[in-house]
Amino acid sequence: MEEKQIRFTKHCEKRLIERGITKNIIYHCLIKGELKGILEQKEGFKSEDKYRIYYEHLDNKVYDIIIIISLETPEKHLISVVTAFIQKKNRRVKK
Repeated sequence: MEEKQIRFTKHCEKRLIERGITKNIIYHCLIKGELKGILEQKEGFKSEDKYRIYYEHLDNKVYDIIIIISLETPEKHLISVVTAFIQKKNRRVKK
């Protein structure tokens, strides 16, 4: 995957600024990051293919970066980043 295949919604761009997450962090996660988990988004969404994907935070291993993506054109490998946020890793890792 390359940066040119990743698009950001206006909602996402606004939320990234509010949450102190840069596009470079998102690019890094999606292109080079190690995927820690993925869930299909169903409730509250239209029929689009949307997924919640989990990556370990780059600087603080206590947190994950959660990225919600939509597959715009799967055959061309284009994705749209709907939103992203940080949450404690223990929400993903159950002991």
